[in-house]
Amino acid sequence: METADKDNIKLKLGLCLVKILDDKKVNDSDNYKSIDSLRKLESASGVSFPIIQNITAGKRNPEFTTIIALLDGLDISLTDFSSFYDSITDIEVKEYKAKLAKSKVERAKSRSSMRSKS
Repeated sequence: METADKDNIKLKLGLCLVKILDDKKVNDSDNYKSIDSLRKLESASGVSFPIIQNITAGKRNPEFTTIIALLDGLDISLTDFSSFYDSITDIEVKEYKAKLAKSKVERAKSRSSMRSKS
């Protein structure tokens, strides 16, 4: 498997978690615990915030046990997670990658403007 393929898988996994959290914000159905943010997921899963943040940014390749802990925190089955994951298109992954890159540039600009004001 090529590195680019692995990177896309990591991005798709991160996007999947983000979509599940977004879905919970909208639907908050009985099928899910009321976990609608990365901080709440940290508390519910026992997985540290920086690790979750890096997973959702596609920067970390989580161990299977970490994925299971996250799913347990979300009260979602591996089967349901797989359905979410499989529903994500390559176009959505590309758009998510572009969104992450744009956010990174905006944060860098913000930091540099803050430094120049000091």
